[in-house]
Amino acid sequence: MKIEPRTITHEQFKSLIKEWLDTHREEYCAFAEEVSKRDRSGFQQIFLYAQSMEQLQNPVELLKTTRV
Repeated sequence: MKIEPRTITHEQFKSLIKEWLDTHREEYCAFAEEVSKRDRSGFQQIFLYAQSMEQLQNPVELLKTTRV
């Protein structure tokens, strides 16, 4: 499901995340384990993948603009 920016409230977003977590427990646990490695290799791998995506030209700027 693709959600366009600024089309849902923060509460709706949180509800969608909770629903996804409840229905995709194994995927979430695998993701959390990967990004929690002590050597940060999992986080770096995910960050590099995101950085290489065409629609994510500048991930640092994206993080700055979406920080709560």
